[in-house]
Amino acid sequence: MDTSVFTKLAAQKKTDDFIIGCIGVIGENKNQLFVLKALRKLPKNVVLHCYGKEDENYRATLDSFIETNGLQDRVSFKGFVDNVNIPKVQATFTVLVLASKNEGLPLSILEAMVCGVPVLSSNSGGGAMYLLQDHAGGFIFESEAELVSQLLQLYEHPELCTQLGAAGRKRVQEHFSIEKEVNAYKELYLSLLT
Repeated sequence: MDTSVFTKLAAQKKTDDFIIGCIGVIGENKNQLFVLKALRKLPKNVVLHCYGKEDENYRATLDSFIETNGLQDRVSFKGFVDNVNIPKVQATFTVLVLASKNEGLPLSILEAMVCGVPVLSSNSGGGAMYLLQDHAGGFIFESEAELVSQLLQLYEHPELCTQLGAAGRKRVQEHFSIEKEVNAYKELYLSLLT
């Protein structure tokens, strides 16, 4: 992870809203519908901002759910964001939620962590559990009820957001910086030569 590009910026929130952020393809695997279901059970100033290229059919499903549940004022679709602008977007989030059904090593989690944003992730594969081990940066959820509980915990305890954000940034800097990655590949290649 290039920590010179992905870095913690000053918070850019312009409201008192608690902003749940989702970055990635707006599609069935990323499972934004799961987040919308949880949103119904949260205070009215908890809002969702989704960034990413949209699958039209899935977006229609989301729009229908949003309208049926009266969430129009609490959900925004912001479109695709270039990598270079991700830190600016992350600075607007209170928390990043990744509700994917299947993932390898989710880059969006690393990006949020290095930007100092706490992360809540589904248990969609080993990657998220590995990145967030020992709650260094956030929590793993297994159910909608657990996601709601974790979001309420962060909502009610802003200092926990700060602690998780700092722990996540430290974990990325210590274990996933571009320098560490380059050195790991170098050692691997050198070991193959001997």
